[in-house]
Amino acid sequence: MGYRARIAALLSLTTASLYSVLLFQPPAQADPLPAPYDGKAHGDIVSVDADVAAFDLAKVVLGHADADADSSAASDNTNATSRNLDVMVAGLPLAIEGAESHAPVSESDTFSTIPLAIPGLLSLGVLNGATAANYVSGTACAPGTPERVLSRSSTNLISATVAEVPLGLGSLAVAQVGASSTTATTKLVDDGTGASSMVSETTSEIGDIRLLGNLVTVHVADPVVLSTKSDGATGVATYSDPTVTVTVAGQPAVTLNDIDGGTFTTNGLNVLGLATADVTISLVDFVGDTTPDATGAASLDAVVTANVNLSLLTAVELADVTLRVSPMSATATAPAGGVECGAL
Repeated sequence: MGYRARIAALLSLTTASLYSVLLFQPPAQADPLPAPYDGKAHGDIVSVDADVAAFDLAKVVLGHADADADSSAASDNTNATSRNLDVMVAGLPLAIEGAESHAPVSESDTFSTIPLAIPGLLSLGVLNGATAANYVSGTACAPGTPERVLSRSSTNLISATVAEVPLGLGSLAVAQVGASSTTATTKLVDDGTGASSMVSETTSEIGDIRLLGNLVTVHVADPVVLSTKSDGATGVATYSDPTVTVTVAGQPAVTLNDIDGGTFTTNGLNVLGLATADVTISLVDFVGDTTPDATGAASLDAVVTANVNLSLLTAVELADVTLRVSPMSATATAPAGGVECGAL
């Protein structure tokens, strides 16, 4: 699907069995420990595609956070990972750095990188992160009330510039992302009646996205939250649906949420009288469906995408850059009646 159309992200929500059956069933009781529950949350700060000069990047993920929990696993029942990159990038001097935590026994970890520049292609400010994993045993819940955090990973990016091309007597930054973060969390949440639900959640804070220097600015209202929850009978997923605004050359801001299709496009944008640019910015929307189990699940390709195609007035292409900002996903599953943590 092209970037000029609203991007559909997969969202799956789960429901209980047929109401006509449940109507005659007694209320489910919290499952005594040990009980099977699991969840997973994932977030990236930005995924980059860039075709500039001799470089061609495809889906390079900057800033990655992952958290999971599985009470049935033989070991490492809860895990958290924070990294500067999702995977290695062939041909580029970028090494994966990060932090990991695994439990039992409960532990935490941190990492931090130094600024890095690949001239003309990529400039990264400091990236840092923190992880924590909490798990006692199959017969005891993690401490805390009303929330019992099982795993959490947070990754922060100070700044990133993608594609800096020579133009006139200087250079032009094609795309920049301001200070941003992503946090992935799995937790058991007490419901006040002696049972706990499984919750997996990804939270993003997105810095301003500046295109073509400061010619175009995209602002996303913080925070952006994607959450899934299972009480063992029903799985649900929620999304905060942030307000996203676009400002071009100092003109009044346009709100993507108010545009039919959620996509803003401007073609032939004059760049310093030396080049033109086609710019497309799209707000991601949901397509939801129902599955016949108690798992809540949701995935989002990005909160917002931005594509810039920059060419000289002679039609020579300088850069083609696409940002997929804050991909997120989460799943959560609990046993019938939830987990009995709240009764302990």
